[in-house]
Amino acid sequence: MEVIELANKLENIFWIIVSYKWTILKILLVCLIIAVIISVVPPTVYETSKHVYETLKRWNIIWGLAIGLALGLIIAFLGALFNKTYPSIEDLRKNLNSLPMPVAFLGAIPKIERTESVRVSFVTHDAPKCGPSEVFRIIRTKLLFTDNDEPRIMLVASSTQSEGRTTITSNLAISFAQMDKRVLILDADMRRPSLHKIFPAENVDTEGDGSRKIIDDRRKPGLSELLIMMNEKPPKEALGKIVRETGIEKLSFIPSGTIPPNPSELLSSENMRKLISLLKEEYDYVFIDSPPVRAISDPIILASMVDYIVYVLDVVHTRKCDIKYGLEILQELNPRATTGVVCNLLER
Repeated sequence: MEVIELANKLENIFWIIVSYKWTILKILLVCLIIAVIISVVPPTVYETSKHVYETLKRWNIIWGLAIGLALGLIIAFLGALFNKTYPSIEDLRKNLNSLPMPVAFLGAIPKIERTESVRVSFVTHDAPKCGPSEVFRIIRTKLLFTDNDEPRIMLVASSTQSEGRTTITSNLAISFAQMDKRVLILDADMRRPSLHKIFPAENVDTEGDGSRKIIDDRRKPGLSELLIMMNEKPPKEALGKIVRETGIEKLSFIPSGTIPPNPSELLSSENMRKLISLLKEEYDYVFIDSPPVRAISDPIILASMVDYIVYVLDVVHTRKCDIKYGLEILQELNPRATTGVVCNLLER
């Protein structure tokens, strides 16, 4: 545990430096400009006395740096005052401590660059020794050693779209599967599903006869079909007809299914609660990808059924008010669930 704590401290120091890099550069640039301006001002501006001018000339750079530093700090202060996002991870962590209920800081994922051999959504599988993969393993360790009981059902939520929620879900699930545990990803975003785009479309029992066939629409059959099917078949039998293989050992997947006219009603149904209980029996860990909290009520419904809430945010672009609202509303609906924050899409 001492090694983990040391790694976390080093990680935090690194990201503080990264977060403030532009502020530091702006201050240095202002100092340089002021120093140059003062050094070229003619002596008549200072004093007609040659002695006084010569004295001031020796102090030009020092005065320039001092004035530039003061102006730089003023600019930085005003920028922070009117900034609607968090200027650094450290500021975010301080704000997390001020929330009514405790929120754990799980880690910060740098922006993952796609290459021919590395897929962003599968970086923990394609490049297990790279930096982002190591961060995912650190987050996995923190999830396994929470203060409460070991979380089995985890909801991955965010304030808005395009914060990397799907990438975090897939990579976290892969990291847990690499421990030789049975892991399932459930796409519960019935508004704008995306997980089906990154997993293969084959290996689906569409006819119910045990044969595995390729399908045209990767979204279905999925969660919506499964919940309806549970009205006619035993839950375990229905689950077997919907769950897919992913090509990654120990990792299974259920897509969103056909987008229904009433997603909230389906997610709040008794069948959904029965499904969560069944998944807890069939798998060691379940990761549920949800829609954005600010958009609709679906993630709020799902939050009441899980053990842990992994809240994903883009610290550079997500507004403070959106983060605060999302965390508070999810915690209010399920105070027994532990909540942790993952910062995503940070610049390297």
